[in-house]
Amino acid sequence: MSLMTIQKGFYDLYNKSPDNLARHLKENLPVTVNNGLRVYQINNHSALISAVRSIYPLSQRLIGDSGFQNILQQYIYHHPLQHNDLNLYGLDLPDFVKPLCSGEGILSEVPYAVDLMQIESALHNAYYADPNHIHDNITRIDSRYNILDLYHWLAQGAQDNFELADSQSVKITCDNGRPQVVLVTSSQSL
Repeated sequence: MSLMTIQKGFYDLYNKSPDNLARHLKENLPVTVNNGLRVYQINNHSALISAVRSIYPLSQRLIGDSGFQNILQQYIYHHPLQHNDLNLYGLDLPDFVKPLCSGEGILSEVPYAVDLMQIESALHNAYYADPNHIHDNITRIDSRYNILDLYHWLAQGAQDNFELADSQSVKITCDNGRPQVVLVTSSQSL
């Protein structure tokens, strides 16, 4: 039995049936199960939060630390890790946040947050993508806001007030291992 198979079995029990996992550990390990399992849960939760934070530093700056932390807590609760690669975890955060950015959502004052998250997610994805499939690694994002300007403003420290303006479209590519965001006109295609 491979380590990957053992880890997957453990994680499946951890996510889907913690009572069965606790019983299994109690029967097979001489340590106090509840304490050991709690340490594992805390470490796992911290690792997931760190993984997602590393993808979305500008979104965290835009939303604020406590607001972003609350969103991550909800996201992690509703989206358990489904694979063994932490680099893939959190890439769908923009889809989770989208309803929060509209109407009466908690991010309705920053509806462009979802566009910014899409950029950060695409940059992360481009960085870890297979370089042999370069055309699969290009993402276009059409925003109702000047999202590239916002991206640069936040990346440079967000010192002055930011002015929202007309819509922008961007594409995210990876050139020689360096993901980049570039402005595209409406007539340009991927």
